[in-house]
Amino acid sequence: MSIQDDIDLIDPTKPINPPATKAAPKPTTSSVRANFAALKNAVQGLLDELSGMSGSSLSSLLLTGVSFATATAITATDNALEAFGKLQAQIDLKQNALGFTAEDVAQKGAANGYTPLNASIKIDPTYLPDSLLGALIYQTSWNADTNTPTLPTASAGNKGYYWIVSTLGTTNISGITDWKVGDWVVSNGTTYDKIDNTDAISLFNGRIGAITLLDTDVSDVLNAVAAKTTLVDADLISILDSAASNVLKKVTLTNLWAWIKTKADIFYQEKSPKLTDIAALTPTNGYVLTGNGTTWTSAAASGGSAYAANECFPIAISDTSTALTVSTPAITFHFPYAFTVTAIKAGLHVVSSSGLPTFNVYKNGSTFFTTKVSIDANEKTSITAATPAVLDATKVACSAGDAVTFSIDVAGSGAKQATIYICGYATGAV
Repeated sequence: MSIQDDIDLIDPTKPINPPATKAAPKPTTSSVRANFAALKNAVQGLLDELSGMSGSSLSSLLLTGVSFATATAITATDNALEAFGKLQAQIDLKQNALGFTAEDVAQKGAANGYTPLNASIKIDPTYLPDSLLGALIYQTSWNADTNTPTLPTASAGNKGYYWIVSTLGTTNISGITDWKVGDWVVSNGTTYDKIDNTDAISLFNGRIGAITLLDTDVSDVLNAVAAKTTLVDADLISILDSAASNVLKKVTLTNLWAWIKTKADIFYQEKSPKLTDIAALTPTNGYVLTGNGTTWTSAAASGGSAYAANECFPIAISDTSTALTVSTPAITFHFPYAFTVTAIKAGLHVVSSSGLPTFNVYKNGSTFFTTKVSIDANEKTSITAATPAVLDATKVACSAGDAVTFSIDVAGSGAKQATIYICGYATGAV
């Protein structure tokens, strides 16, 4: 027989054979014993089945039909489903009354848990990612004269903290003593650094950022200042100091004048002899002065002396309106003193369109040239002549009173107003 069969034997709701239409037999001792045995077998079979069930079998049982709607106290008469439903309903009511979801303390500060707050209601740097450590975090203003508030020792815990100087001072912070209003003092986690904001240009002529000086900036400044007409030695001017990377500096007019004088003395006294040396010389008629770079000397201007000064006599041999013709102009020039000729040149007022105007010059009837002086077509002077004039070296020394005459040997075409230039130096007293 099965367990169910044993239960059916003692179940008063089940009919007993024979059918109920017949009078029920009176119980006998044997029938009572049989019923008890059936009950015992049913209980024992139930216990055996329960003991044979595994943990996985029990865990797979479902609470099908459980209700969480009733939150009253669990009683002894409640079955398992009713008890589970009431328990969960009471837990939900208590959670709602708290107003928040309780955290598991075991997850505080743990991996994949939650971050706690310290006594200052802040997150300790230990729990911050490395990418955030060292970020600038403003604290407050700082008086660099009185060290107020007193800055803490730089550490990993205040890395990135910074204070802005509100009062300048010389408080020594990590060896830095130059603090101006607007500077930042910043903890790097080990020492303090300074961000110097006092040299930054915040605004200039309506421009911000990296500013390039414009011409209009300078003119605006100059136009804005007052004018001064009478200078004094103490007045200042600005310069760029080339010996100091062109840093802008100032000098007085006294400094400027001393510099100019030094340069002038070098030019006039070293490039030329000192003028003060002339006072030691004795004036002599017909002598000329010359310098050798150090001193002045005086010597007679004679015999082609190199000390004589060069000079030139220009002599017009035709008029301005008449074209040149081959002729011997009725013009005579006399040397006023002894003279050595070094060059004879010619010039025109109107050029020759063709042909080379050519001229001869004579001393006491004898020519000065071995090659006459000429002017190329469409040129105004002999300076650029393709064939330069050549003097006869035996004729260049002249005495006072020597006569000089001229001739036009080639007229060219349309040339007008010829002038002869006799150049050289005096070799005797004037």
